[in-house]
Amino acid sequence: MSDIVNAKAYEEILREMTEAFQSRSGFYPDNASDIGIRLKVLASQIYSLNYKLNWIWKQSSPLSATGEYLDNHAAQKGLARREGKYAEGELIFYTLQPVASDTDIEQGTVAATNTLVSAKRFETTAAATIPAGQTSVTVPAKAVEIGLEGNVSAGSIKVIENGAANLFVTNENAFVSGAQPETDEELRKRILETYSKPVFGGSVSFYKALALSDSEVVSAGVVPVHNGVGTVKVALETADPVASEAVINRVGALLNAQREMGIVPTVCAAENYSLDVVGDITVKNGYSAGETLEKCENIVRQYIQSLGVGDAFIKADIYKLIMECEEVKNVVLYAPSEDKLVSADTLIREGEISLNLIR
Repeated sequence: MSDIVNAKAYEEILREMTEAFQSRSGFYPDNASDIGIRLKVLASQIYSLNYKLNWIWKQSSPLSATGEYLDNHAAQKGLARREGKYAEGELIFYTLQPVASDTDIEQGTVAATNTLVSAKRFETTAAATIPAGQTSVTVPAKAVEIGLEGNVSAGSIKVIENGAANLFVTNENAFVSGAQPETDEELRKRILETYSKPVFGGSVSFYKALALSDSEVVSAGVVPVHNGVGTVKVALETADPVASEAVINRVGALLNAQREMGIVPTVCAAENYSLDVVGDITVKNGYSAGETLEKCENIVRQYIQSLGVGDAFIKADIYKLIMECEEVKNVVLYAPSEDKLVSADTLIREGEISLNLIR
């Protein structure tokens, strides 16, 4: 988007004003003169107005608007910025021997992965107690930081911050549902997709944008003419493994209310495809093999979790992400044997991730 108001530096504005004055009056204004001081004061005010006008011009279009002003453009299209989410799961606090008396686990107790360089931290969201004579208690918890980093595999959490010497922690199941807040560029892309809706007939981007306007929908795939002319299928991904009937019905009502004449939308949960990833990682000398393997597995896991409905698994992406780690010397993926392409109503989910160490 070109600037309708040319952004100029204060010095440039003052120079142009000084030259214009000299051209019309025949003499150059001294910096300490009354005219010279007036020109400087006026130039600073013009610079301020010029800057503000240029900024307002940029916020007037979704092509260049940012922050809350981009949110306003989204609202005009019935969209809202998707908030980030904390990964959630359960922590098991346990002892090796039955406790002699009730052992309390306070709400807000923090546990972490044992990765020294980039430990992920989690806190309990409720208080709990290991009853006397028992050895464990399960407590709901969430990641301390918002985003994908909190999505960790089962058994990753092993450290209690400021915990007692005889108390241990683990997670039998993975922590899931962590999501990054939507960036300006991601929201801008969704806004611009709504403009591609034609006057007549259905549009993939139109129905996708409508589905994504629901706060619980993480991604959506659209299959046009899925059951003959005038039909369109919209497949949903939510934080749950399968989109609930409540979300499906809510999105269905929205699509039916705004559908084009002659178009019959069908809303369903995305089909899940479990993808196994198997490979070898060569670790550079001087680095921890266990921590490097865990880091690489998390990279693969987070990449898969970032895929939306209909998105393909591209092996080159994984190679690039892993090779950006300074600890890694080389990586070879055996499975999948090639890029995995899926239909527009299918979502790739994490299967078995098995990376082996090569020295």
